[in-house]
Amino acid sequence: MISARLRRAAAWVRQKWPPSRHRQVPAAYRRVFDTPDGKLVFKDMARFCFAAETTHVPGDPQTSAANEGARCVFLHIAAMCRLSREECIDMIQQVDDDRGF
Repeated sequence: MISARLRRAAAWVRQKWPPSRHRQVPAAYRRVFDTPDGKLVFKDMARFCFAAETTHVPGDPQTSAANEGARCVFLHIAAMCRLSREECIDMIQQVDDDRGF
């Protein structure tokens, strides 16, 4: 079953890219992030983009909104790479393992 996140990513590609690119754009994401350097960048983005922590900052709605925007970028990249929820969780756990948590 395709997740809502993957459906939104597919709809975004169809809306923003010409038909000739509908398969090429997600494939490019997968090629880029399926390299050792790409995996390191993905892990860094998981940390920077609040993939495994709350985006909410009590009493600061502007910072909360900015943090949620960063998280949205990470989720878009994960969806374009066609990573399942479980694969994202595994990646986040790997990030935590790298931190020593």
